[in-house]
Amino acid sequence: MEIKEKLGHAQKLHDSNSEKNVEIRDKLAYMVKSDFDLAVKHRNIHKFGPGTASEILQQCHDQYYGELPCKIKEAFGDMPAVNLTQLKVSALNAWIRDLLFGSGGTPFTVEPTPIPELNDEMEEEILGRVKEVLFGPHEELLPKSNDELRKLVKDEKDHVRKMTKAAADKACKLMEEVMWDQCIDGGYKKAFLQFLQDFCIYPYAVLEGPVPEIRTQNVWSGNTLKDKDEVVYAINRISPFDFFWSPDSTNAQDGSFVIIRKRYSRKQLVKMAKLKSYIQSNVVDALEHFADRSTNMNWLSDNPEQQNAIPWDGKASLEVLKYYGSVKGEVLKEYGMTGLDDGEYYDCIIHTLGYFTLKVVINPNPNAHVRPVFVTSYEKTGNGIMGIGIAQKIRDVERAFHSCLRGMIKNMEYSSGPIGEVDFSRIQQWISDDDVGDVEPYTINPVDPDPVGGGRPAYVFHSFPNNTAALSNVCQWFMSLADIVTQIPASIHGQPVGTGANRTFRGMSMLYGNALKGVQSGITNIDDDVVGPFATSLYMLNLKYNPDKEIKGDAKVIARGASGLMEKELKKNDMLEAAQIVASLAQTGRVNPESIDKAVDRVLVALDLVDSDMDRALQSITGGEEQVAQVDPMAMMQQAQQQPQPGSPEQMAQAQMMAQ
Repeated sequence: MEIKEKLGHAQKLHDSNSEKNVEIRDKLAYMVKSDFDLAVKHRNIHKFGPGTASEILQQCHDQYYGELPCKIKEAFGDMPAVNLTQLKVSALNAWIRDLLFGSGGTPFTVEPTPIPELNDEMEEEILGRVKEVLFGPHEELLPKSNDELRKLVKDEKDHVRKMTKAAADKACKLMEEVMWDQCIDGGYKKAFLQFLQDFCIYPYAVLEGPVPEIRTQNVWSGNTLKDKDEVVYAINRISPFDFFWSPDSTNAQDGSFVIIRKRYSRKQLVKMAKLKSYIQSNVVDALEHFADRSTNMNWLSDNPEQQNAIPWDGKASLEVLKYYGSVKGEVLKEYGMTGLDDGEYYDCIIHTLGYFTLKVVINPNPNAHVRPVFVTSYEKTGNGIMGIGIAQKIRDVERAFHSCLRGMIKNMEYSSGPIGEVDFSRIQQWISDDDVGDVEPYTINPVDPDPVGGGRPAYVFHSFPNNTAALSNVCQWFMSLADIVTQIPASIHGQPVGTGANRTFRGMSMLYGNALKGVQSGITNIDDDVVGPFATSLYMLNLKYNPDKEIKGDAKVIARGASGLMEKELKKNDMLEAAQIVASLAQTGRVNPESIDKAVDRVLVALDLVDSDMDRALQSITGGEEQVAQVDPMAMMQQAQQQPQPGSPEQMAQAQMMAQ
């Protein structure tokens, strides 16, 4: 890419003395920057309990990384500290990871609707099957009354629905495999594990995706390994410090806008300039503007996780705003977009760097009102984006614990040895000034006599009372209080507790189940607010843009993250227990073989050891049962040479109405 000889737009912007004099910046960049300033102001003044949203974010960050409040440091100085927040967060994070990824399944499931809807083609198929019966050679199958005709149509509908259900099951299973493969390519697991860390620490956690991005992948071409740029549905963890929302937002979807602060290197920005979806001239102008050594690269508010306080040297990343919100059609037309109504508002995705719009597109999601940004909290309050995390729940307990712990350390220091005083006038001729205060064992120090003749010793020692045992009990009580406040028992992070209910396996299971209820509430928030909407968005994108027709069918996505996995595991256990009961009853002869076969089939399906496909469904329809009442008439028709015979026109009319 050639660098322009004249700065042009970037030079004029740099020469402007104030923001009021800048009239050349485009409308979208100005709108995004104004909304960003509004969101920053809202986060800095919005009170949430004892502090603002920004203050609570900073407190949670400092707690997790071991920064103690200034008052405790001033009172006790720099001492060793036990980080209760990090202890509980690590335990909760490991617990949720085990629940989500321990079973090895996907964090979502795709299932067909319980009763697939019959479209026009299926109705025509039903009517055709009825016609073959009415005009077929087997007179014994012809309906003799309207009731028999209704039964015939109903049976054919049931057969078609079974085949449709089997096809939908197969399509859903293929769709689930395709979606999980796309999640792997898009970095789902890495992003989600980082998201879980934020989920446990901060008042909210943010996940972005699926968003189409070009990423460099290693592919095998011929006899060599090469780098290739491929479009993937990317999933990104968003730092809570880099997420901003409009004052009217209660989640990431219903507000006027949400903004994500991203960072791109010069290499990434140059690559953007080569893509058709970006405005090449604006990307080049932005690079030239920030290449000026007098330009401040930190044109946005600070993030303690990303500190860049030096002028841009081309090596550090530049901050880019990614805006999700509505824009009027007449404004979008100025950026080359066509086919829009001037008065309509369209949900767009806008990238800006400084006062330059790098990219603007309409939301590609089939449901344009769903933004690929999802936010949730460990405990939701119903008061907007902000929720409650572990760091907030344990903050007061940890402050009290640290005060007690440091008091105990100070007490141990004072009581570890005697504290003495000396009459310096009686020892100054026998000891140097540097040796005053040094007490050595097995030594005799000469001293002058008591000048008042009272016989008072020159050295006097005092013992400081030791309260370590009492303070240790108080520290232990605060640690137990932390277990109660966070609802994360000490046994979860490996502490042996061998009294009471924990002494038996049944008692341990009961306590574990009760503790799981609190965590299950947080996992439900992940399912409802993040995993479910994310899986639905990815499903809709595949329905619209994926050319593979085998993964599409008459089905709807039912994304159930952790709860779905646990439900599947419980279903497997229930099926195994039911199979054991049926097997034990079969030995008594009280259960017929058909029931045993059906129980075994259901267990195998629950364990994912067999696939439900159309062949199995067709086999169960045509030849799976020996009873005449359940035999498909079409199966008999397919075995004989068809010799059409005229049927009653009235029966045909009634059959057509029933099929519809």
